[in-house]
Amino acid sequence: MAGVLAVDVRAAMWYQGHGIGTYASELFGAMPPDCGGRRILGWCQGRWSSPGEVPPGHRGGRKPLSGRRFWNLAARPPELSGNEDLWHNPHSGLGSPGAGPGPPLVVTVHDLIPLVCAESGRSGFVRAFREQVPGAVGRAAGVIAVSGHTRDDLIRVLGVPSGRITVIPEAPPGFCRPVARSEAREHVLRLYGIRAPFFLYVGGFSARKNVRALVQAFSVIAGRLWGHELLLIAGAPDRTYAQVQALAHRLRCTSRVAFLGRVEAEDLPYLYSGAEAFIYPSLYEGFGLPPMEAMACGCPVICSDATSLPEVCGDAALLVDARDVDAIAGAIREVAECHELATRLRERGLERARAFSWRTSASRTLNVYSQVLGAGSKPEGS
Repeated sequence: MAGVLAVDVRAAMWYQGHGIGTYASELFGAMPPDCGGRRILGWCQGRWSSPGEVPPGHRGGRKPLSGRRFWNLAARPPELSGNEDLWHNPHSGLGSPGAGPGPPLVVTVHDLIPLVCAESGRSGFVRAFREQVPGAVGRAAGVIAVSGHTRDDLIRVLGVPSGRITVIPEAPPGFCRPVARSEAREHVLRLYGIRAPFFLYVGGFSARKNVRALVQAFSVIAGRLWGHELLLIAGAPDRTYAQVQALAHRLRCTSRVAFLGRVEAEDLPYLYSGAEAFIYPSLYEGFGLPPMEAMACGCPVICSDATSLPEVCGDAALLVDARDVDAIAGAIREVAECHELATRLRERGLERARAFSWRTSASRTLNVYSQVLGAGSKPEGS
């Protein structure tokens, strides 16, 4: 469709609550209806939609995948004419067509996890990523990285010239907002029957997320916490979920560690706002949305000092060496016992989160589109 800047937003429906789903829906939803005389349209659920018509990726009708994974469905839909002025693939280039005629391609790369720590992904995804993403990034007329760390990985691992990469960070989803502590705790009590103070983890369970070290650290420190605080672990069960539960059982801390399973987006602000602190010991992130979500809700953050996380959190989080169980345990105890530190982290986190905006990210993305269209479809330096 000529005169159209096209964005693939199918991940907003298929991968709600995941990074690529949040990115697709929040970025596209923050875009204006047109840019430079061209309409901005998203391809979603088999039709074109304007930015205001695509439900946020954390709610709205999820299209069943029928047992198939997104990377098997990510190819550019064959029913499209191919004469759009531009095609934006926001899922790292998966499914992008090979060399040949077609609109200029813009690719957003979130991370290179399948290339640097392949054990953290499903084998089918890792294989598809390795086969498709390097070529798509090489063909792209515009490459967006969600962090400086991802940009550096693109340069180091794939040899992408730095001049071809634009860093445009993500931002807190729209549903993230502070909730009064009393209201948050009442909501958690109604939902989970939990009355005790709690620390919180939200995320996946792959090896790079380092949840086992978090459970180990909490088992070390739990008996020394004066308030009998709990550790709540939220996240959809996967193939390693049972292993983390088994570890808590072996460490005899199941009375202090609760596994919540998948949490609906509308409940997350209450969990973040009611927590003593949010703990994120991940060893590798392309950006790291959960700490940003927690900060936007006024929750003190303890997180790893690895990869993109210091860049995202700045001085608004307590950064630790997440490979050191004692360091994680010490940070938990420090926040639990020092009211002034917790208050300072809450205030800095709220300020830090306000520095990130999807509207700003959308505006900068439109600048990339304009640069691509002004330069033609060839990557710089080709």
